[in-house]
Amino acid sequence: MQQKTFIEKTERSQKIRSTINRTISVIFVAVIGTLGYLGYEHVQAEPTMHLVASAEIGQIRSQILEDGSKIMVNANSDVEVTYYRKQRIVKLNRGEVSFDVTKNPDRPFIVDSGLAKVTVLGTRFAVNRFKSKVRVSVDHGTVRVEPQQPGTTITETANPTPTAANKHADQVLTLRNNEVAEINQHGQASRVKRAAADAFSFEYGTITFDGAGLEEIAETLSRYRQPPISAQVVTAQDASVTAVIQAKNVERFIKELPIIAPVQVKRSGQDIVLLSQATGKKK
Repeated sequence: MQQKTFIEKTERSQKIRSTINRTISVIFVAVIGTLGYLGYEHVQAEPTMHLVASAEIGQIRSQILEDGSKIMVNANSDVEVTYYRKQRIVKLNRGEVSFDVTKNPDRPFIVDSGLAKVTVLGTRFAVNRFKSKVRVSVDHGTVRVEPQQPGTTITETANPTPTAANKHADQVLTLRNNEVAEINQHGQASRVKRAAADAFSFEYGTITFDGAGLEEIAETLSRYRQPPISAQVVTAQDASVTAVIQAKNVERFIKELPIIAPVQVKRSGQDIVLLSQATGKKK
């Protein structure tokens, strides 16, 4: 009986040790797997490149990115570029930038311009950020333009996850060769009839206006002079100016503006205010 009791106790002890060993092995494998996954996610979430590109008033800057994509930053504009392993994110904080993007289907190129999110795989396009609207012009390729709620920013992660429903989702546009769209503060996106090539004229030191109102003119010219120009506009009396000028001739253009449009140029020292007038529209 003592021997039988001893054998049974020994067998129970072996079973307990075996169960404990198996449990420890499972836990060990799970821990290693979890650490490995977290390590992988950490590596994936780390940026592979980050840079800030900006241009001073009256200057233009070009930058070639690590994948061969090229950006041209217009005067008084700045962008932040962050590359991850699964997406490329650009934040257009101010001004105007043109992009010539190297195609990569597994790594979309996304531009956050405040009022609009612009997504491409590979193309040449330009984004112009004004205070009250964003203009997207496509030279060639395909661009997806999605209005955003004011204050929305694109999450910078290696593995982007679905976000809350965008109330402007029905305004999403797909632009192709030589198409232009504008997005306003109310999340409304619309195609506009204008030459996409005009958006790239700044690369050659030229400013192109096509039916531009005073606010657009003031913001654009302020990229080339100091102090900035302001505008006071009565909507029903806003100007509609079409002109092509050299960036070096900004002051001359301001002086001649009342001749070509119903605009009053009010000066106070170096400060300039553009005022709309009810004298009819000119071009």
